Amino acid sequence: MKQINSYSLFVFLILISVEAQSMQHTNDSVVLKNKNLQLVQSLSGGAITSLKFKNNPVNPFDWSLAVENQPEINKNGFDFRGHFISLGTWGMPTEGEQNAGIRLYGEPTAQIWKRNNLDIDSLGNKILKTSFQSKIEGLSLERKITLYHNEALVKVGESVTNDLPISRVYNFLQHPTFGGEFASKNLRIDTNAGRGFYQKGAYPRTSYDNLEADSFHWPNGILPDGRIDLRTSGSREKTYLTSHIFSESDTIGWATATNPYKKLMVGYVWKTEEYPWLNVWHQAVSGKVAGRAIEFATCGMGLGFKKLISKDYDYFGNLSFEFIDAEQTLTKTYYMFTMEVPVDFLETTNVLLSNDKVVVKYLASRGEAEKTFLKLY
Repeated sequence: MKQINSYSLFVFLILISVEAQSMQHTNDSVVLKNKNLQLVQSLSGGAITSLKFKNNPVNPFDWSLAVENQPEINKNGFDFRGHFISLGTWGMPTEGEQNAGIRLYGEPTAQIWKRNNLDIDSLGNKILKTSFQSKIEGLSLERKITLYHNEALVKVGESVTNDLPISRVYNFLQHPTFGGEFASKNLRIDTNAGRGFYQKGAYPRTSYDNLEADSFHWPNGILPDGRIDLRTSGSREKTYLTSHIFSESDTIGWATATNPYKKLMVGYVWKTEEYPWLNVWHQAVSGKVAGRAIEFATCGMGLGFKKLISKDYDYFGNLSFEFIDAEQTLTKTYYMFTMEVPVDFLETTNVLLSNDKVVVKYLASRGEAEKTFLKLY
């Protein structure tokens, strides 16, 4: 009996050692991996900086914007990288906010995040918990990343707490940004988002008074210099941003970025009550695509809170901010997945989210297909 127990203990220790190697931590980043996926989160600014599927060498998050290329008010922060977040205000802070130390996109990218816990549950899911404590704005955040056992599926839950003794409006924006060889002219974005409008970039919007009248519907965009298929990266040599809402009947929002020539798709799915907007960014440098982003968020109008509230701006009933009470905590969740696609991939047609799985449906020239990711609890 003692020999059996000793052998069992030996095997158990080997398994624990192997699992521990799939969760690595350095002073700057944490790595979660299984046989299908490797995810890296930086602790300097909190961004997810790498996502690699199996043996595919492409990192779709190979994108960054150096601090020196950001506004002067961001000089004490970190580079914008991969999938980062904006918390607090969206866009350029007011003069008073800047004087008070508020940055473009808020505090997250200026903070050294704390690694709170790195663990494996009884089903083999890898779990990482990180956080940062607000120093200026009064909005602290706790994040829990779950990499499901042997699935290329990740669940991210983030809890924002208003540390102030008064209620306030704020915004929360996820900024998954694709770059490198993944973000070539072959990259295609698909989503179930609907009505939208253009703003910012090379086509700055001067008025938000006629947004509904000037609307278009994904993927048929209209920019000041003409119509555009918003799905493709190679359709404009200028930087632009479009913002979209979802149909009232859509309780789930989704977006995928796919490069068939790299045989790779990255996708997101979330509840529209938590993130009712999708902002799609196209970055061009010297006439070539340099990055694309699918930003699901609580906001979609590039205005300060004073104008949004005093002018009672909304877009088909959708406000461009969220309310958080004094010392209240709000939690939002999204799922991220990656998968191999055939070279003849045409489009993602749907992403379904249920209690136990995520299902991705797509169309290739050979016909319809689907991929199921199991959520193990």
